[in-house]
Amino acid sequence: MGRPCAGQSLAVPLKSTKDDARQVNRGKTVVVLWSVVGAAVLTTLWTLASTANYPTDPRIKQAATRPSKEPCLSQDMRRRLAASLTRLQRDIKSQPGMSEQGGRWWRELGKVAAQLDPRLHRETLRPATLVCPEHYDGTKFIVERCTGTPPLAKLVSVVVPARGWHPSRVSQVVRGLNTGHNLTIILILSNDDPPPDTNKSVLVLRYDDTVSDGKALHEALANVNTSFVFLGDSLAYFSWQHSSLQRLLRVLDRLGGEGVAGGSYRDEQGQWRHGCLQRSLTNYHATFLSGYQHSAQECMYCDDVLGPVLTSTRLLQHVPFSHALSGPALYRDWHTRVTQAGYLTLACPDVMFFLQEEPIMDTTDWKIYATQWSLQSVHSYDDEQYSFTCSEVGIRCSDLRKKITWYLVPPCCREAIMGGITILDNFAQEKGLSYELHHGSLLGAVKLGAFLPWDFDQDIYYNCKDRRTWETLDDFLKTKNTGCHMRMSTARQLVLQCTTFFVDMVCRKPLTGHTLPLPYRNVTTWVEYGKRRVSVMANPGNAIRDQIGPENLRHAQHWRVPGRPDPGAWRPCQTPATQSCLDHHPADGSLTFSHPPVCLP
Repeated sequence: MGRPCAGQSLAVPLKSTKDDARQVNRGKTVVVLWSVVGAAVLTTLWTLASTANYPTDPRIKQAATRPSKEPCLSQDMRRRLAASLTRLQRDIKSQPGMSEQGGRWWRELGKVAAQLDPRLHRETLRPATLVCPEHYDGTKFIVERCTGTPPLAKLVSVVVPARGWHPSRVSQVVRGLNTGHNLTIILILSNDDPPPDTNKSVLVLRYDDTVSDGKALHEALANVNTSFVFLGDSLAYFSWQHSSLQRLLRVLDRLGGEGVAGGSYRDEQGQWRHGCLQRSLTNYHATFLSGYQHSAQECMYCDDVLGPVLTSTRLLQHVPFSHALSGPALYRDWHTRVTQAGYLTLACPDVMFFLQEEPIMDTTDWKIYATQWSLQSVHSYDDEQYSFTCSEVGIRCSDLRKKITWYLVPPCCREAIMGGITILDNFAQEKGLSYELHHGSLLGAVKLGAFLPWDFDQDIYYNCKDRRTWETLDDFLKTKNTGCHMRMSTARQLVLQCTTFFVDMVCRKPLTGHTLPLPYRNVTTWVEYGKRRVSVMANPGNAIRDQIGPENLRHAQHWRVPGRPDPGAWRPCQTPATQSCLDHHPADGSLTFSHPPVCLP
């Protein structure tokens, strides 16, 4: 951009060095601003069209209360777009002598970024009305004296899931919660647990082991008559000095009264953590990372909070706990659905809860979560990796042709489909035969180095002169107990038919190796395809350009999908909340289709 501006300055009469510098800077500013505005306009039109009726601002709950059937962008993609617009905002503001028009563009970009990612909202937070405000006196935060705010007991109830807790722990938590405040406490106990040792009245609900944690919580919440609920999961002690529910209530109040607010935690061994997690669900993989990207009110915006939380009763009615789940997977599932419903979650590190032990999930816990969300792998917040088979998490590989209309093929199903190429490659090596991937399979090899996750079959060419030998593949299949068989389709086409997939085998005379320069013809071109060495057409990149046509590197759904859009776009997903939706992924590029996905900042 500097070169054209310099050229323009040479075309005008010479001025002082300062004038030249100012003109160059103005030129740079104009070019940058117009580039920014063009990008912003295009991004806005595409994004807002794609996110119609999809709630992102937690204060607009009339939209959030009805299920959205409109196409939407995934949370990850919205956040990436918002981050890009925020960077452009910074570029505009950094330009010297920004004009009034530039300031308007800067503000508009902020509004668009906030629509995409409400954690970036620039508007002034509303004053607290439910609890007294606070101010910073230069050394610490001071809660101001005020009148007109209701007693905390009129605003907040407490639900403590305490089945199996030691009686002294239960009594200690209840006494701590009731110190100075007459809160309604609903205690969930097992049938065999003794009553808590406390002078305060506590509503005790008892359930045997056949009732899930989620169902017990749901029934307990039906007894709540306040606008907010504190969920005291995992507590070992409660201290109002360190665990200020008023502080969390003030945070939610200033955001509009909706959302989830949690705090940090300290376990009995003294370890402290802020408990704020970021989460990504994509391509049958979940990543949980400890940390934050944005903050407000000295609190971290999170996708998940590991410790106890304060939330609104209305949110719990809109996003109830799953009746089928128990243990820590119940809370990971709930937080996932809270985020997808458009609510904000914050963790305030100054509010410290006392837990018995750090909340850690093992393989069993993650398997429950993975089954709930059809995931095959999880990168946990404690940096552990977990992998699950199709059968372990209830994924079936049947009817893939229907699945690819909206969704990615699961990795385990892709691996099963790759079994066909392995069979053919083993047979070809044993018989001294040649073959080449072509069309959809070759396209996947070139673009992704793997099977296209929106395809359902494989495609190879074999040399027509070798047809009789290839027809003996059926005997090979029987000896290897593959469960597959050969099918004669046409005079030129054979089909390797298996339970969940098939391979189309079309004869070509000759294969393309003869087009290579003479010194290279004795070695077939091959690629790494799903971590296998597989033969391809002589010049695979040129072959797919001719076979597929213009924009072949942009992604397009299978030609059998009805109403498929042109390359570079996906058909709107049938169920937008599903992590495997094709339209949650870019329609160009390869990194997000790796497994686990590679996400660049």
